[in-house]
Amino acid sequence: MEIEDIHRDPRLILDAADWDAFLVDGWSFSTAETPGKLRDILSGDHRTVVRGVDHLTAYLIHQGTPGPSTIPAARYVAAVLAGPVSDDADAYIRRPDSHTSRWRMLGWLDEVAYTVSTLLEAKRIEQWGLDAAPSGPVFDGIRRVRPELFAGVLPWIADPMPDVRDAALFAAMNLADDPRLAAYRPEVARQISEHVLGAADPTHPSARAVATVLGGWGEDVAALQAAIEPEQPPEAWAGPVWNSEWGSVDEPPF
Repeated sequence: MEIEDIHRDPRLILDAADWDAFLVDGWSFSTAETPGKLRDILSGDHRTVVRGVDHLTAYLIHQGTPGPSTIPAARYVAAVLAGPVSDDADAYIRRPDSHTSRWRMLGWLDEVAYTVSTLLEAKRIEQWGLDAAPSGPVFDGIRRVRPELFAGVLPWIADPMPDVRDAALFAAMNLADDPRLAAYRPEVARQISEHVLGAADPTHPSARAVATVLGGWGEDVAALQAAIEPEQPPEAWAGPVWNSEWGSVDEPPF
């Protein structure tokens, strides 16, 4: 699959979505204002764009759980980031002072991608004892459009702004779980190793996640895995536990 050949007009995505139907769904997370707020992201005016991005991050996914309206919103954001759209929108999204909006949109796409990622699947199995993959129309819908979302992320994985670049790389990493995107994994892995982890830095907060995903892709992460400290069991976090030899819990220890 050639991601570079994927192009969608974000305005058509917005117009095609049945936003009224989403309002009937109690967990769609959109509001009557959602289409207009998302359209504001194309305005080219900084304050208006920020308000649109505020709405996106506040409503269109809730505590890591996507709703039906998350899918067209994600497709829309990816299409905005992929460009070209319009002179005003394209000029704004690439302005240096708009980097915070780019970072937030990419971070939001990463949050969406994470909901169907191998990282979350591993956590569901190991920590929560749940089935590996979340299922249902919403999750299946996100999986179906991952190449489209990746097309919006790809232009930013080498951005000169580190926060924008890193957000794009982590979104790309979670999206590239999709077998249709396997051809892009070596470049994503190289960029992450070079820019995010540096010289296989085991202290980076995302080192364990990166080692898990890149190792699953067949990348050589042996040095990184060996350097990462093992996770502590829950009882190791809490410190010493009271026992009867310390006296009554009702009496102060002095």
